[in-house]
Amino acid sequence: MDVSLSIIIPSGPSEKALEYLSDDLAELENNIEIILVHSEDADFEFWSEIKPKVDRILSGKNVRWIAAKQGRACQLNVGAAHATGSFLWFLHADSVLGTDTMQLLKTALHNQPSSMHYFKLAFSNDGPSFLMKVNEMAVRFRSKLLGMPFGDQGFCLTKSLFEFVGGYPENLPYGEDHVFVWRVRQAGIPLHCIQEKLFTSARKYTSNGWVKTTVTHNKLWMKQAIPEAMKYIQSRGIL
Repeated sequence: MDVSLSIIIPSGPSEKALEYLSDDLAELENNIEIILVHSEDADFEFWSEIKPKVDRILSGKNVRWIAAKQGRACQLNVGAAHATGSFLWFLHADSVLGTDTMQLLKTALHNQPSSMHYFKLAFSNDGPSFLMKVNEMAVRFRSKLLGMPFGDQGFCLTKSLFEFVGGYPENLPYGEDHVFVWRVRQAGIPLHCIQEKLFTSARKYTSNGWVKTTVTHNKLWMKQAIPEAMKYIQSRGIL
């Protein structure tokens, strides 16, 4: 099943996780475009250690390095602007792909090309295991029942739809992926959950504390959710 796909991955000034994701990307077909958007102020460690390792792992692949201002929304938008694929798949640098991830994504794109697709979220083994299972269940509830997946679930949609909704908002201090989903919903674009886990790192829960990180995340997304939900309701003609 041939799908014209560009994978867009933003990275911070020193994104070590990118090296591990590259091992997964190296297993993909050579015709898939991989766009790695690095920060303009990437540090010495990035240029001297991380980037050469990634280049070596992805040798022979269709890889493009692009510089952008620091900030995930800006990097995602810059990557999308340079992408040549019909579909854009936005991945975080600390994502981990499964053996069936790509095939299931391609099937979903073929069957529902006008939807925005995302994966079920699971956490890697670098955080408190039992507590992260609690978070996984909460993410499942929020994304499936409330229709609010977040960026670490691997958004994928056509480039034309991405441009139609205006891309990621660059004027926010946080939650650009959250607001982007609301823009998609307000535009009437269906959401589709692919029944495959996409793993992401739980290291921030370890370093910052599970309670503090979980409470902070929930407070922030709920603060954004109320005004965006009102816009969604109004866009559907309910109010």
